[in-house]
Amino acid sequence: MNNRILNVRKLLDQKPEANCIVVGDIILDKYIFGDVGRISPEAPIPVVHVEGEKYVLGGAANVAGNICGYKCTTVFNKFFNLTYVGVLVMI
Repeated sequence: MNNRILNVRKLLDQKPEANCIVVGDIILDKYIFGDVGRISPEAPIPVVHVEGEKYVLGGAANVAGNICGYKCTTVFNKFFNLTYVGVLVMI
């Protein structure tokens, strides 16, 4: 049997009450808010005066969060790298 199928079965065996499993990439979306004062003369790029920023989970993490919002018991397997982004996601 395929090792991937065995791994999914292990996940489901750990949480028999789960009715959904989410497998995928965790993405950290970064939104920057501010005013555009001008367009750069070197290229058509807006020059933004940053007033704030926000991080939100995207990709499979967003899907898992949306499913949990419907009160479904969800299994979400995740792995983190100890990079700046990985540490932000763990917090």
